[in-house]
Amino acid sequence: MDYSLKDFRFLIVDDFGNYRTSLVAMIGEGGVPGHQIDTASNGKDALNLLENNRYDVVLCDFHLGEGKDGQQVLEESRTRQILGYSTIFIMITAETARTMVLSVVENRPDDYLTKPFTRTVLAERLHRLVEEKEGLVPVDRALELKSTQRALHYLDLQIAKRTSTPMELLRIKAEILERSRHYDQSLAIYDQVLAEREMLWALLGRGRVLYSLQEYAGAVHCFEQVLEANDAYNVARDWMAKALVEMGEGAQAQKILEDAVEQSPKVLRRQKLLATVAEANHDLEVAGNAYEKTVRLGKHSLFRDVSDYTGYSAVLMERGEPKKALKNLGQARKNFAGDPTAQIETALQENQTYTQMGNTREADKALERASEKFEKRTGSIETHTALKLANQISDNSQGLDERAEGLKGLSYKVAQDKGEKRRAGNKAMVKQILSQVIQQNHDDESLHEKVYELAEQVGIEGQEKDELNAARKEVVGLNNEGVSYYRKGELDKAVEILYQAAERLSGNRVINLNAAQAILGLIVKQGVDEQRIRMLDDCLSRIPPEKQDEKYRKLHGLFEQFVHKLSPV
Repeated sequence: MDYSLKDFRFLIVDDFGNYRTSLVAMIGEGGVPGHQIDTASNGKDALNLLENNRYDVVLCDFHLGEGKDGQQVLEESRTRQILGYSTIFIMITAETARTMVLSVVENRPDDYLTKPFTRTVLAERLHRLVEEKEGLVPVDRALELKSTQRALHYLDLQIAKRTSTPMELLRIKAEILERSRHYDQSLAIYDQVLAEREMLWALLGRGRVLYSLQEYAGAVHCFEQVLEANDAYNVARDWMAKALVEMGEGAQAQKILEDAVEQSPKVLRRQKLLATVAEANHDLEVAGNAYEKTVRLGKHSLFRDVSDYTGYSAVLMERGEPKKALKNLGQARKNFAGDPTAQIETALQENQTYTQMGNTREADKALERASEKFEKRTGSIETHTALKLANQISDNSQGLDERAEGLKGLSYKVAQDKGEKRRAGNKAMVKQILSQVIQQNHDDESLHEKVYELAEQVGIEGQEKDELNAARKEVVGLNNEGVSYYRKGELDKAVEILYQAAERLSGNRVINLNAAQAILGLIVKQGVDEQRIRMLDDCLSRIPPEKQDEKYRKLHGLFEQFVHKLSPV
């Protein structure tokens, strides 16, 4: 190996101890000291090492025994942003089957090697990749500090140094711009590259941006061009299917996804997309099979979601398989034991399943479990889930009279009394849920209409409806009080009020943005420190991508400036 690799830090991931030892020896023969080489025998340990260390090179086997495989290590480390652009990730596999190779290549490791390989082959690959990634360490450090503009600045410096068109650097720059929703700028780079030569990553990126801009026909055309050039580029099929769904072409989208999973079936999010598209097309056989594979692939995956299980159970019920549906939901309860939102979603699907089976006793128990999880929550429950819970409680109240029909005498009286007691409990629970929803979304008038409609369905009216309005007014009052202190220059008080409100109402966009603005004002007046930066990051991180408006972008730009001032890259 070349002297330039002697200072590099390596991570070797393989479940066979003898092969790890062999790779350590191979790298050591190239002059890399043993203390610069770490090893891991499984995906979990590999991710822990990546989280706590910066490596120059990762050599990871695809098959890692029980637990996460190499593909999941790569996907998860990128998603968690613990694998930087400067790190070389090479996937290693002993298999040459087409489906396996496609699974490896689709996740875009920097390269892949088929066992066995020689030290010379490894050195040649590393030398090429080292040259491509030269100067990217400052980019990674800037991104770790959430300073997108600083990362782009360092990329521009590296691009200017290159004598030929630096395709890899342009790809990274376009990707960062696209991820930060600077679509016009990312599109300009993709077009610049495509004007010079047809690069499939640029065509794919162009299609993704057009999709984000809701130019679905243009996006489909880009994805078609990708597949014409390389029919195995299945990620283009995934994106084409998404665009076709938006265009109302669900049947065509399903056919494209079926082609994709036939070629490369080991991608969880592809199977999930096929499941949801097929379910919407009422193709229960395809939907059920895809959901089953999604659940199986998600066993050790970061991308596992409770909707994999609830969606699968809903399809199983439509297919007339209630026992299998309930068994699947039981597994979901175990797998998502620490997630209140997931527990509520699981219990709600159990409620629907037992209701369809005609088992009202177990249906009621499931609804009670969902309500208990809501009451015992320590933070906010997602608005979608909260409204779903309120709706199913409302449906439960409306069905109570039907249960008493056909009963006579004492049985009827007992059923009526139980019904009234449950109806009152349901009403109180719905009121509690709707209070949270309205406080988390105090500025969303269209959502308020749904809230008040639900309130009426369970008999919330008069003074009780006024109490719902009071919950909204409380948030408005807190916000106005904090803003008033901010405008008067009493920034400490403004931050205290708004930041505490943002912590309690983590889903409230307005409160979090105003808290961020107050913290920035305090930083300007009193100086930057780690605590204020952390508080600012807390508030801005709670704003989901679809709600990142112009105010958010301005605040985030200032946040980046102060992060750089506190921690120069």
